[in-house]
Amino acid sequence: MKVVTVFLAALELLRLAEAEPTGSIAGLVYDAVTRSPLAGASVVVVGTELGAAADVGGRFIISEVPVGTYSVEASMIGYTAQVKDLVTVSSAHSSELVFKLAQSRIELTEVSVRAEYFPKVKDAPVSERSFSAEEIKVAPGGVGDIQRVVQAMPAVVSSGDQDNEVIVRGGNPNENLFLVDGVEIPYPNHFGSFFTQGGPINMLNPLLVREVDFVAGAFPARYGGKTSSVMDIALRRGSLRELDGNVDIGMAGLGVVAEFPLPGAGNSFIGSYHKSFLELMAKMGVWGGMSAIPYYDNALAKATFRLSAANELSLLGIWGDDRVEIEPGADVVDYRYWIRQHTKRVAGGLGLQTLFGETGYGKLLLSGAGTSWDALVAEDSLWLDTLQLNQTSEAVYGGRYDASFRLLPGHETQAGLSASQLPNDFRFY
Repeated sequence: MKVVTVFLAALELLRLAEAEPTGSIAGLVYDAVTRSPLAGASVVVVGTELGAAADVGGRFIISEVPVGTYSVEASMIGYTAQVKDLVTVSSAHSSELVFKLAQSRIELTEVSVRAEYFPKVKDAPVSERSFSAEEIKVAPGGVGDIQRVVQAMPAVVSSGDQDNEVIVRGGNPNENLFLVDGVEIPYPNHFGSFFTQGGPINMLNPLLVREVDFVAGAFPARYGGKTSSVMDIALRRGSLRELDGNVDIGMAGLGVVAEFPLPGAGNSFIGSYHKSFLELMAKMGVWGGMSAIPYYDNALAKATFRLSAANELSLLGIWGDDRVEIEPGADVVDYRYWIRQHTKRVAGGLGLQTLFGETGYGKLLLSGAGTSWDALVAEDSLWLDTLQLNQTSEAVYGGRYDASFRLLPGHETQAGLSASQLPNDFRFY
C-alpha cells in the first residue's frame, strides 16, 4: 500500500512539473469622465480565447493565463475600445490593469472599431504621452527609472548620463511638477544637487507604478503653476486575493516589495523598501577600502479602503534618506577636507474619492511634503575651519477638491478648489 501511495504521489509531482505555468489578469473598467464602473464590459486577451466580463463594480479577473506577454483589450457598446500592450503575466501572480473608456457614438450602420494602443491624456491634447509600467520596464536605457524613460521623448533633453534631470523646452531643472496619486513630490531623487529635481537614483519603485501621464506643455489649470512639464504617476493597488511580493538586487540597491489584502472587502496594501547595495557590501567588509560610499534608503506605501460602493479612501506615504561622508585622508578629494552631504525627504497624502453615479465624481486630497538638506565642507585644521555650510528645509502643504461632471452627452465639465502653504528656511555660509 505504501508503494502505491508513493507511486501516485510521484505521478502527481510529475504532472505538476509538466503543467504549463499560469497567472492571472485582473483590474477595473470605468467611464473616463464619471469614473462609474462599466458593468458588463468585455475584457479579452488578444489572440487567445481567454476573457472575462466586468461585474457590477467594474472589476474583472481572467484566470489560468499562460505565462507570457500579451495585449489586453476592453470594449463596451457606446464606448471606444482600448488596448493595453506589453501586459506581462508571471507564474502564480496577478497583473493589474485599469481601463478608462471614453464614450463614442453608436452607428446603426456597419462600424469598424480600431482599439487605440496609445491612449491620449484627455484634457491635454498637446505634447502629451501616457505609458504603462511595462513600457517603463522595457524602455531602452531607462533601467526602470521613470525620468530616464521620459528623457527619450520629444521636447525633453537630459543634463548628462550622471542623473535623470528632465529639462523640457529649455526650461530650468526645477520647473517640473511630479505627482504620485495626486501628491506633489518636489524632489523625487537621491543625491540630487541642491534645489534640482534630478539625481542618479529615483526614489519611486517602478514595480508599484500602474501608469504615467507626461505632459510637456499646454497642461490644464488643475496642475497649478509649474511652467515646464507635468508627470502624473498613478500607483497600482495591492493584491485583493493573497500575499504577494518579490525581492530584487542590483548595483543600484536591494529592494523588497510586498502586497496583500487588508480586512474588509476591497481593502489592500502595497509597499516597497530599497537600500543601497554598496552600503551593505561596505558593512560586510567586502569593499572595506572604499571612500565616499553612497548611503540611501527609501520606502513607498499605499493603503486603499473601499468604504462603500461610491466612496474610496487611499493613504500614501513616501520617505527617502541619502548621505555621503568623506573624511580627511580619503583619496576622493584633497586629503585635508572633510565633506558631508545629507538629504531627507518625506511626503504623504489622504485622498477620498466619491462617485456621483452616472453624473460624475469628486475627489478630496490633503497632502504634504518636506525636504531638508545638510551639507558641509570643512578643512581639517586645528579649529576645523568651515568653508561651506548649507542647512535648508522646504515644505509644501495643501488641500484640494476636484470634481468632474457630465451634464450633457459628449461633454465634460471640471471644477476645483485648492489652497497651499510653502514654508521654508534657508541657511547658507
